Amino acid sequence: MMFIIISLISLAIAHDPLSGQFDSIEELLPTPNRIRTASGRPGEEYWQQQADYQIQVKLDEEKHQITGSETITYHNNSPDSLSYLWLQLDANQLSNLSERERIRSAPHLAKVPVEQMPSIDLRPAYEPQLKIWNLEDQNGIALSSMIDSTLMRITLPEPIPPMSEYSFSMEWSYTLNNSDVIWARSGYEYFPKEENSIYEIAQFYPRMAIYTDIDGWLTKEFLGAGEFATEFGDFDVEITVPEDHIVGATGQLQNPEEVLSKPQQKRLEEAKTSEMPIFIVTPKEAAQNETEHAPRTKTWKFHAENVRDFAFGSSRKFIWDAWGVDIAEQTVLAMSFYPNEAEPLWSKYSTQAVAHTLEVYSEELFPYPYPVCISMNGAIGGMEYPMLSFNGPRPLEDGTYFGKDGPWIHQKYGLISVIIHEVGHNWFPMMINTDERSWTWMDEGLNTYVQLIAQMQWEEDYPKRRGEPQKISEYMKGSNDVPIMTDADSLRQSGNNAYAKPAVAMNLLRETVIGAENFDFAFQEYVDTWAFKRPYPSDFFRIMEDASGKDLDWFWRSWFYGTNHVDLAISDVQTYRKLTGNPNIDKAMQQEFDEEKKVQTKIIQRYKDTSKRVDRFPELEDFYNDYDPYEVTEADIEEYDTLLEEWSTEEKALLSSDRYYHIITIENTSQMPSPVILRLHYQDGSQEEYRIPVHVWRKNNKKTTKLIQSEQPLLRVELDPYQETADADLSNNSFPRIIQEKLFEIIPTDDAPKNQMQKQQKVVNEDE
Repeated sequence: MMFIIISLISLAIAHDPLSGQFDSIEELLPTPNRIRTASGRPGEEYWQQQADYQIQVKLDEEKHQITGSETITYHNNSPDSLSYLWLQLDANQLSNLSERERIRSAPHLAKVPVEQMPSIDLRPAYEPQLKIWNLEDQNGIALSSMIDSTLMRITLPEPIPPMSEYSFSMEWSYTLNNSDVIWARSGYEYFPKEENSIYEIAQFYPRMAIYTDIDGWLTKEFLGAGEFATEFGDFDVEITVPEDHIVGATGQLQNPEEVLSKPQQKRLEEAKTSEMPIFIVTPKEAAQNETEHAPRTKTWKFHAENVRDFAFGSSRKFIWDAWGVDIAEQTVLAMSFYPNEAEPLWSKYSTQAVAHTLEVYSEELFPYPYPVCISMNGAIGGMEYPMLSFNGPRPLEDGTYFGKDGPWIHQKYGLISVIIHEVGHNWFPMMINTDERSWTWMDEGLNTYVQLIAQMQWEEDYPKRRGEPQKISEYMKGSNDVPIMTDADSLRQSGNNAYAKPAVAMNLLRETVIGAENFDFAFQEYVDTWAFKRPYPSDFFRIMEDASGKDLDWFWRSWFYGTNHVDLAISDVQTYRKLTGNPNIDKAMQQEFDEEKKVQTKIIQRYKDTSKRVDRFPELEDFYNDYDPYEVTEADIEEYDTLLEEWSTEEKALLSSDRYYHIITIENTSQMPSPVILRLHYQDGSQEEYRIPVHVWRKNNKKTTKLIQSEQPLLRVELDPYQETADADLSNNSFPRIIQEKLFEIIPTDDAPKNQMQKQQKVVNEDE
């Protein structure tokens, strides 16, 4: 049996940048109070606002415009009187007058791909500025307002007292963007051959800005990157579209008998108990709809409760399939809307991926509470809303799609992955209602962490993109890294910074720092506590520490507030053998040890067989020429016998044990603390693993040593064997060093620049 004596030896006490990594982060967090407590939970005085909407919207397909009216009932649950209201006009983001457009950098005009020219030439002519009229309160009194880019302030006749509600209404219209020309998180995809469009409409209505105990009114402009911060509320929405359109939306359809044929109504009911997804609108029916262009309209009615937003899609091209999925005590309709161009990929995988996500996330977090969950195909490649997500991948024109051995962003796994991710957003942030305008990582990063769990449960060897530690190390040691705690619109590489790095941080916390059982308990406390409430970063940090019982300030400081990377190295390993005191054993051991150290140098070999002077003059030899230092003498035996008489039984046992003592030196070559994971390989083929907590670096942040005993000779020591710490340089993680083997390919000279450009473009795409 092998065992260990822990002896963490600090070699020096130094003050340098890493020393502060173990300081408290309390100075970085807001002071706890009766609204948000020191345990990271809502206090007894916690409050949040509510906004309910009644919306009527009409789609003009010929002009690609929408016109709407809405009544907002605002519930002031705060302790404050409000003399004005702020609303978000996100549709204005694409206006030439918006702040987003005014700060946009110029494109590179040296060589412009032809497909990019429309966005350059047509951009100045497109003006979607939201037009608002008939703004009045519940008593018909006109309200004054001021619009500044994507924000509108309404001045109230009288302040809204605490714990009261206020209703007002308005009408509005704007022109939708062609997503092939001007991409945004909403718009339409045009199919010129048949003069049809797929509309995916979001951020289409004036909606309340959030008012919180942290920020008061949050009045950050919508610049495109920082997503959304909204209040929970109930929605009743009527959507008027051409008669042959099919509509999917947030909420439950209220009037299927008015908008669906009798067979379609029957199929929709059957889907709730079907064993597999079934068509509500068949491919044949969708193909027929594409040819009609009906002149009349009809109105689809939807109702949604306790959601933070509303979005919808509309097209005569839509195929529609559905499948009832049992979640907790209700049946959720998992559904997909897509054109024939998406076949056969979508009918095979989309609704299956929706159902899979609902099942895994409900098991890992808490049950999905809404009646429907939709995946919709159009020009918007991946965007989430309550109960509805827009997802992009389609098969190639011949109906095929890349397999697992193709590029990561291929049609099949690209589709499954984006659906898992976007449907997963129903938990982060649609139910755990974080401020996306400020903290992207709180929804994208935590969602990416759970997304990896769902992907692992889809199939073995699923081609994963983000979440594993070793996939973020290259970014972390680069020069473009910014802290995770960076404002959403200031992120340089949101894919790495807001998705991948926080997901890796969660995996590192679970597998290495806290432990699986402790992490799962703490993370569950967070999601249960903040479901349908609005947590901030400080709440997450505090509840994870409180529930896990771990001081994690060093982790938040280094991973969330810092930009350093992990790089530990094994710089030295020394093995010692203990002498027993018995001269018969020790002198033989010493002789063996010395013989192994001997080196037959070139000069020794050169004169080995030459004539020596002592051979010519034997009288030069004396006692010392024949002396054998390894010979056991009577004096040695006598000294050993005396020792045995003086030592106790326990001390004699220490002398007789035959063990190897290994001193392993670990260096921190970066400026980021990390737990140390060691794997030792022994001569008999056995292995041992040791996990050293991060606080080994508290007093000496550059070097530490570890003493390990074994009964077998040590062959090799391995650092971070599971690559779980995001160590940036694996070449120094083994002692003795392992020769690194890599592959290279030979390519024609003419292909070199092209391949390099493709590689660079791939990096750009992944970062975006």
